[in-house]
Amino acid sequence: MNIYLAKALSTPRQDPIVTGALMTQATSRIGIVPTIGTYQMHPYQLARTMGTLDQVSKGRIGWNMATGSSDPAARNFGLAEMPEHDHRYEMADEYLAATDALWASWDPDAIVADRAGGLLADGSKVRHVDSEGKYYKTHGPLNSGPLPQGRPVIAQAGGSPRGREFAALHADTVVAGVRRRAPHERLATFGKTTNINFAQYDLDAPVGKLTTNGHQKSLDQFLAGAHGKTLREAAIAHFQRRTAFDLTGSPAEVAASMADLMDQVGGDGFLISLPDTSRRSAAEIADGLVPELQRLGLTRTTYTHGTFRENLLDF
Repeated sequence: MNIYLAKALSTPRQDPIVTGALMTQATSRIGIVPTIGTYQMHPYQLARTMGTLDQVSKGRIGWNMATGSSDPAARNFGLAEMPEHDHRYEMADEYLAATDALWASWDPDAIVADRAGGLLADGSKVRHVDSEGKYYKTHGPLNSGPLPQGRPVIAQAGGSPRGREFAALHADTVVAGVRRRAPHERLATFGKTTNINFAQYDLDAPVGKLTTNGHQKSLDQFLAGAHGKTLREAAIAHFQRRTAFDLTGSPAEVAASMADLMDQVGGDGFLISLPDTSRRSAAEIADGLVPELQRLGLTRTTYTHGTFRENLLDF
């Protein structure tokens, strides 16, 4: 735990629902995408929470749907451990089916708001959607009303074969990221997603047999390049390979590097991780990098639609 506290690794972490709600009121165009694990709340509560956020943001909310990987995180919510990797996605299929049904329980035009006639909603356009599956049971309709987008934008970051299958079926956008850290700090973060406590291993001893109930693809990729290496050497080789593109320099230089990267690997956007949330870090992106990306035609100059989903598909 000490390294997480000392190096500010995943600490502190405020509730993304609360911070997301605040961000919807401080912005008018951008999409807000909190990350919420399916193990954190019941499908009905998630559907109502995300539905409410979509309403107060006027259709600018998304949900980065995580199935979880960390056993300590599972214990925070009363679970002994995370379910087996592929089993988590089987549960998530049912979870999303339940939330989708709840979001669809109101027709978009169900709210009549007829003050003169004393009618709020047309009951013929609101449906019961009782769901009873292997893992989850809900009773609808959703009591918060229709969503401006119909359904929040669903983001997903699973990289395993089962995760990619899930994303192909359900996600509106797939998220990928790159990290740059020192070996022991990288391993601390890596250990969080793979449920492996790397502190118990000697960094200068050969990599032994490692198994995980966390992110299996991540561990498989790590082990593929670890043969004959110490843990320290394997970590350096693995994470340097993942951060081979040097995105440092002036805004124009970084924008040009991002353009080259997009040409090489493809994709529809960039995931930028700020070193902190200071005004300077935000300004370096908003006032420095973004104008250069706009100049190269790599990011939008205006928002042409009102909802997150429409703008996401527009550019």
